Amino acid sequence: MPESIFDSKKRRVTINFGQNPASVVKHYLNYTDYRKEVTVMREIGRYGFSPQILSVSKNELKEEYIEGKQLRLAPIDTGQLKELAAHLKLLHSHAVSPKLEKVLEKRKPYYDPLMIFKLIEKENALQAAEFPYYDLLRDLSLNFKPRRPLSLIHSDLNATNIIISDRNGGVFLIDWIESRLDYPLVDLANLVFQGNLDRRSKEIIAGAYGFMDNEMTDLNMLILLNAFFEHTSPEGKPRYAANIALKTGLEEGWMK
Repeated sequence: MPESIFDSKKRRVTINFGQNPASVVKHYLNYTDYRKEVTVMREIGRYGFSPQILSVSKNELKEEYIEGKQLRLAPIDTGQLKELAAHLKLLHSHAVSPKLEKVLEKRKPYYDPLMIFKLIEKENALQAAEFPYYDLLRDLSLNFKPRRPLSLIHSDLNATNIIISDRNGGVFLIDWIESRLDYPLVDLANLVFQGNLDRRSKEIIAGAYGFMDNEMTDLNMLILLNAFFEHTSPEGKPRYAANIALKTGLEEGWMK
């Protein structure tokens, strides 16, 4: 039976192409991760932008395989960007059930910009000081005040977890193991930065999502925080940080 197997620190993922329909089987190394992803997928399954669960058993989840291309391999048009924004808006407005809240991490937001800025700076002070937007990011982090309440977020919106369907061009979000309660803009910042979207795409998504006044500044700050981390990381990922000005609009002055 044709299949692909991917191992990670939390689970083994097997894609069974020989079945009809094709499926994805995830075997988790611990029950906590299994319970969280299954509970999240069950709650948001009604919206239609995530794979449907086919079956569950002890520490194992079987879900439908979305035939399509990852965002990193497929061009995305304006309509699909707006669809993606609509999915995220729906996700972030989801009323979290007591059952789901129980399996998610504590309500204290992980993404506290000032705390993260200080931690990154502490880890590598020399490289941190060389970051081209160091002063700006420090001031923005210091003055950050969330404009929206905590919500359910995906939290790992990189270019491999967004699928453009081959069947109808629809946009799907996969891999919910890192989902948690946090600030909604964290998803959007991760999407722009890790999805490697350009400034125009960012503006289309922000418009379709329905940004409040000055929320673009908050988004740009979180994008910069992603770049700050990459800039100071031991591996160094200049492919992300190199065009950060284009993503945020800093080349034409700070975007409000």
